[in-house]
Order: sequence, then C-alpha cells, then structure tokens
Amino acid sequence: MLMVCAPLAKFIYQNEHAQHNFKSYWAPFPSNSRPHDGVGLLLRHPLHKHVQKIDPWKGRLLKLDLFFHQTKISIISVYIPPYHSVHYKERDAIFAQLNLWLDKARSNNYHVVILGDFNADEISHSYLPQHYLKILRSLSSRYFTDHQSYISSISGPSPTFYHQNGSSRLDYIWSSPGFLAPSLFSHVESSPKLNDNQFTDHRVLITAFDFNSCFATLAKARLKQKSEQRTIFLYKNLKEDTWDTFSNEVNSRLELYLVTHHPSVSSLSALSLDKLWYALKRSILGGAIDSLPFQHVSNTYHHKYSLELTMLIAINKFLDRLLFKLTTSQTTRPAQISQMINSLPTQLTLLKFLLIDYTIPTYSTTPLPAFVKFLRSQKALVSAYLSTQFHQHRVDSIEFYTALRDEHFSTVLVVIDSKPTLLTEPSDIKQAAIKHFQSVVTPPLVQHSSIDKFPPRWQRAYTPISDIDSSLYTSVMSPILDDEWINIRKSMPNNKASGPSKISYEMLKHLTGEAFNLSLVLANACLIHGDIPADWREALIYPIPKPHEFDAQLKNTRPITLLETVWKCVVKIVTTRLSKILADNQILQGGNFAGLPGGSTDIPIKMLDAIIHQRRFDKTDDQELWIVSQDISKAFDSIDLNMLKLALIRLHIPPLLIKFIINLFTRRNNKIITHYGDTSGYRVRIGIDQGEIISPLLWVIYLDPLLTTLNREACNPFILKSSALLDYSPIEYEQHNLPVSHITFMDDSTLIASSKRGIEDRLSITAEFYTLNNTQANSAKYILLSSEQFSQTIVFDLFPSPLIQTCTLTLKALALSKSFRFLGVWFWFSASSRFVHDQSISMVKDMAALLSPKKLLAQHVAYLYNVVLLPRLEFRLQTTLFAESIINRMVSPMLSLIRQKAGLASVTPLSALFTLLPFSIQQAFGRFLSSHVASWQKIFSHPLHIKPLPII
Repeated sequence: MLMVCAPLAKFIYQNEHAQHNFKSYWAPFPSNSRPHDGVGLLLRHPLHKHVQKIDPWKGRLLKLDLFFHQTKISIISVYIPPYHSVHYKERDAIFAQLNLWLDKARSNNYHVVILGDFNADEISHSYLPQHYLKILRSLSSRYFTDHQSYISSISGPSPTFYHQNGSSRLDYIWSSPGFLAPSLFSHVESSPKLNDNQFTDHRVLITAFDFNSCFATLAKARLKQKSEQRTIFLYKNLKEDTWDTFSNEVNSRLELYLVTHHPSVSSLSALSLDKLWYALKRSILGGAIDSLPFQHVSNTYHHKYSLELTMLIAINKFLDRLLFKLTTSQTTRPAQISQMINSLPTQLTLLKFLLIDYTIPTYSTTPLPAFVKFLRSQKALVSAYLSTQFHQHRVDSIEFYTALRDEHFSTVLVVIDSKPTLLTEPSDIKQAAIKHFQSVVTPPLVQHSSIDKFPPRWQRAYTPISDIDSSLYTSVMSPILDDEWINIRKSMPNNKASGPSKISYEMLKHLTGEAFNLSLVLANACLIHGDIPADWREALIYPIPKPHEFDAQLKNTRPITLLETVWKCVVKIVTTRLSKILADNQILQGGNFAGLPGGSTDIPIKMLDAIIHQRRFDKTDDQELWIVSQDISKAFDSIDLNMLKLALIRLHIPPLLIKFIINLFTRRNNKIITHYGDTSGYRVRIGIDQGEIISPLLWVIYLDPLLTTLNREACNPFILKSSALLDYSPIEYEQHNLPVSHITFMDDSTLIASSKRGIEDRLSITAEFYTLNNTQANSAKYILLSSEQFSQTIVFDLFPSPLIQTCTLTLKALALSKSFRFLGVWFWFSASSRFVHDQSISMVKDMAALLSPKKLLAQHVAYLYNVVLLPRLEFRLQTTLFAESIINRMVSPMLSLIRQKAGLASVTPLSALFTLLPFSIQQAFGRFLSSHVASWQKIFSHPLHIKPLPII
C-alpha cells in the first residue's frame, strides 16, 4: 500500500495523482501571500476509503485518521521551517501541537505514522543548539521507529537534501512502537521528473508498509460468529508432482516480479537485503496458495485426526447432507441439489483413493428411490469403514488418552496493587501479555561500551585473550556453497511452527531454480553485510505452560520465539561453523559443559557424584565440602548486548561476525500468540531469543569470563582425586588432582569449595559478575550443602565491592537426610543409594496408580512404560546402577498393570510380555546397563579427555 507526503506545491501532483488511483488531502498555508506553502498527503486505493477524519493545522501539519476493524491509524504529514530566529515561535507551536496529537493517539490506542520535512539532521546540524533537534529526540524518547535509519545500509542513512555545500538528511518517516503494518524496506530515490523542473530540491524518501494485516482483521461482531482464522497448509501425503507444481509456480512468480519491479538489475546480489527477502517471500507464499492444499481454521483449532480420517469424515457428511435434501419433506432449492449431485463423482473418486479395494459402482440419478438407495449403500459403507478407522485411531493415538489438559490462555490473572485480578476481556489479556513479556527483565541502568571503567578483576577477565588468532574464524562468514545450503535445508525438521511469514521448512526444501538461487544469494548477503532483512526482526512469541499448572498466571509460561525459517537456516550454518572452531581449538576456558559439539550432562553429573563420594568414603581426604547451587532466572532474556559484544571481542571474534550476531537481536518487535489472536507488536528491549539456534552458544560465551575468573582467582577449590593404573606387576598408580571451583551446564551453576571462605570468595565473584551483566540471580532459591554444618543458618560475608550492594548473604544448610537436584538428577549428601531407590519406586507406583483407573488398552500402558517411564528412570539412575533383581522389583507395579489391562493372569511370566508383539515391552535392566556403558564411552571419547585443558 502507498501513501505519499507532499510538503511542497500541490500542483505538482494535480495532473497525475488521479490516474494512479490516488486521493489527495491538503493543508494550505493560511496566508494568501505564500500560495505554494502547505502540506499534503496522497493515499492510494483502498487506503483512502478508511479515512474518517481530516485535521489540518496552519499549513504545517495534516493528520488523517484511518479506521480499520479494531485498528485505528493516524498519518501525520509534517513541514517544519528551517532553524532561524523568525521561525522560533512557529517551530515551538508545531512541536506543541504534534505532542498534543501524539498524546491523544496514545491514550486512544491509535497507531501513528509521521512523515515529512523536519529540516533537522543530527549529524550535519550537530553544531546547532540542542533544542533545535528536540522533535527528533522527542520521537526517539517515545520509542518511535525511524525507518530509514532502522533499515539503512552499512554506510548509514542516505541524505535527502542536496545543496552546493553538501547534503543533509532532512526528511523522515517514523512509526509508533508496535506499528501494525510491518515495514518491508526503505530507501531514497531521486525523481528526475521533479528535480529537472526545479519543483523540489529534495530526494524522494520511500518506505514500503504491508497493510494486509489491517485489512485482514475481522470486526468484533464477526469474530463472535466466525472467530479469527488462520491458514494451515496440508503437507501430509503430498506427491512429488504437487511439489513440482509448487516449485514451478514459485519460479514463475519470482521471474515475473523481478522483470516487473527490477528490470535493470543484472544480478540478484545487487538488490538490498529487504528487497531480496520481499521478492522471495512474495513468490513462495503466492506459489503455496496457488499449488498446495490448505484450509482456514480458527485460532483454537487442534489437528486431531489423520488426513485420511478427516477426508472420510468430510465424505460421510457430504452423503448425509445430500440424503437429507433428497428425502426431507421441506422445500429445497433444486439448484443446491443439482450442484451436490454434480459433486458426487468427485467425492466417490476421493473415496476410491482412500479405500484400496473400493470400485465406484454404476448408478443413475433416476428414478429417485433407486438413487436414494444407492446413496444409502455408499453411506453405510463409509460409516462402517469410519467405525473401524476411529477404533484404530484410538488405539494408535496415545494423545487421545494422555492429553489431560488443554491450556488456551483464555483468561489471565495479573497482580494489581498486590491483589490478583482475573482478566477475561481479549484486549485486557493482550495488553497484560505485552506488559509481562516486555518487562520480564529490566534493561541495565548502565550501558558498558568498553572495559576501561571496569574494576581491575573484570578488566583482566574481559581483556582479549592474547594467544587467540582472529584468523581462526575466517571460515565462519565465508560464502555458503550450494551443497552446504542444500544440506542445511534437508537437516531442518518438518512439521514445525513457522515464523510470521508462514514460510515453512517444507516449502524451503522444495525451492529449485531461480528461487533456490535467490534464497542462497539472500543467505550470503546476510553474511556479507553482517545484517538481516528488517522483516526478520518481527517475531511471534508462543507462551507454553511450564511443568506445573498454568493457573491463569503468565509467570507460569515459558516464551518460545517463532522466527523466520530462512533466518534459522542461515544462523544454523554460522552456529555450526563457530561452535566447531571454538571446540576444536578449546578457546572457551571456563568449563561450561554445554553449547559446544559433544557437550552433555553426563560429565557434570558424574563429576558431582564423584565429589560427594570422595568426601563421604575417602578416609584419607580431610577436605571440607561446601556446595552452593545458584538459581539464575531468565538467562537468555537478561543478556545485555553490550556485554555480549565485549565477551565476543575477548575471544577475538572478527568485527563482521560480531556485527551479524548483535544485529540478530537489535531493533526487534514481537507479537504474542493468544487465544484471541496475536497482540499488537512491542519493542524488545533486552535479551536474546529462546527459539534462536545460536542462543545456547552465546550464553556459554557470555558466561565464560565469569567461569574463567572462578577457575583462576577463587581460593580453596575442592581437589578431586583420581588414580590411574600404570602397571599391575607390581601394582603402580599415578595420582591425578583436579581443582574444582564450579560445575556449570548452561545456566545451572553450582559453586564448590573446600572452605567457608572459598564459598564466600565465589559468591562475591559471581555477585559482581551478575551486577555487571544485568543477570538475575535469586539468592532466596540458593541451596547450600556443607559437610561441616547441617541444618544450620550460615551468614556469608561477601568481599567489599562497588558492584555488590549487600555485603552479607544468609543461607540455611540442608540436613544430611535432605536431597537436592542438579540437572534433573537428585543427590543425597550422605551418598547413599537408598534415596534414589526409594524415589524410583515412588515414581513407578505413582504412574501405575494414575493409569490404573483410566480406560486404557494394554498397548497404551506399554507405550507409556517404554516412552515415558523408562527414560525418566534412566535419567534418575545415571549415577546408580542396581542389580537386575532390584530393577525388576522396582518396575513390577507397571508390569502388573499391563497384565491386568491385557486380561492376562497375574502369574504370566515376564518373558511372555517381552516377546509378545502387541506390547514390545523393553527390558529395564538391559536398557539401564546399556545407558551406563554408553555414557562412560561418551565421556572417555570427549575432546576434553583426548587433549586435557590447561589448568589456569
């Protein structure tokens, strides 16, 4: 959609705008002495049909209010006189009126676009007094988006005004936060037709907006009747010829678009990122709509049946309706009956496709009784087959029985003035969701752009490591080759939620020819420029419930960010390349066991288990053992991009790669998926995305300065001892000592020391780091274990530091009989296996008691036993392996339940259950034993054991 701001003489456009379906709106200057002064707006069809109010102001401002269903937009055209003493009062009056309109728009939930000649340039006019730029500063303080700056090239925004002494950027297009119509691209073009006639000395500033979302919004009355809809594509059982049609259609559309819009472009690489993406997105979506099967569903739709079963249900309903119309005594329109009879061959052909042995009978529509008899026979056949299919569906679909709840977030509980308030209005729920996710983490008060003002400890920690060569990273941003792009697309999973554009991995995998080339050119352009298209900065947030009950509280949800699929392919390539370099060269020295190839929870879990066992059973070891398990909340959401940049510089990451990474998470706008549709957009102020492939790796890099400092500076580490057999005749051992200051996996951090002072040292270091990095650590959830003091409240004195506000921390040590959890595995300070044994038995009994009264088949219980219970037990028993007889007794309640559901005698031998095909029950002890062997094999083959890390 197009709107044009005309801050100069209106007769420029009078002869031309009508033939291009524009409607003009003007605010002339009040005085006749300056007939060419004034501002105007041109709106192209169908935008001008939505104009409800026209508000001119003294020839300097013009406001149009546009009403859409549930959406209101104000478009403001601006002309501000140049900086001169004669214009002071006029400029102030314009500023006051503009602020009045903006305040009213915000209070009445209007979206706003402001465009025009501001006669201000922050760069070329920097010598002028600050109040000269107050309008630009005011819009920035209101979080308006300056679109030319927002989607500009590497060299920065282009000038819009040229004169003999140089050039300036005087023209702007701004939009309010979360503006409903996303911007596609922005650029400056010269207009020879205007410039040659000397009607203007300005270039034309263009920003393209996609107003489809405004036109697509349904009215509230219509929402109640038809609900909101979304389009889903039906990929199941699509044949190759359908995908070939899709590929050809995409290529045809792309070729037509490029010829029409960019005829002079000889190479795709000459186009900007935004134009490349727009061309690709437009072609893919158009080709998908034209060639792939799809259906419109409501926001609350959940796919319950297979495609075949869904089609059978549709055929059954069709036969029902036709029989009703033919046999009812009510008058029926003959045209409807005729139309349905004409559709009958298509329905029967579809039935033949679904039923292998079905042959379409010969039939006649006359006489009517014979035709009705034929229809009833087909209806009986379909109904009988449906009954069989429904039974099979219930047998196969475990979700039919195990989906115990279905959270739609149709109500939200918020806390206002310390009192819970239940929200049920859709608009209130959407606003509460925006407020929650936008303010879940507060941005840092201090922005650090260098390490110069850091305390000495953190200057050392963030100083670039001297023995790392930046040339190691050369391959990360090297061009993506055809084979690599093909393989990365193939590696992406199917049946995954797509980003805002609705382009799925299935669509990407079937791009060929020019469309494939364009997608590769776009991917490489992102690497060349270290940036992404502006449209990719728009994302969807899908709140999923945490493991406990939702209780209508947003704090009990976890946000998953749905990003563009092409973006995720590009980022996966960069992540794979970068993580391999970091792992192969052992660049990260902190000892975080996550985020790199080969990383797993096996090593940290077994290391903590070894420490507890050594302290408990090694009589020659007189070390104390102090453990503090820390709770870091909102890890990804709290990442400060300035500190992330310093952490990347520390590793000598090249500037272009740093720019690419930082640009992934800047200037972003999110919308939240709710039961009542998407919210309006809001600006993301801090953090990185939960759904981003590179996020775990960036967190490890972000945390590495802390972990390296703990290894290097923290006093009194716990010494983990091990012995290696050198010779057996005579027996000779080699002693190895490993100082351990922490065990960390992703954001699960456990501090370990051999004295109280050592823990105080670690708590002080981590407190400084968390303050410096805006990381939220909830000390109220810290867990303390001490071999010296059980069940006692202990006060820790933190070392004085300007970064630490509270110099003491009070924690209560766990009792000897109490357990604690690390990475999902429960540990007991007494190192006894009794606790794990009792916990496992309780888990089995609870599951058996839960499933016993439910109407489940034996196959369902066997499925839950194999897929749910055994993996949970396997994870809990990572540090303990019981005898086979104990394991069999442990799982016996579930095996008894399977016998009961199958109608077998209680004395049926286990061997029968393990061999009977309908059940395919796994042998628990064999599975657990294999898991232990595989775990140790994985540890011994880990790169850390092949090439030991240097101890700093």
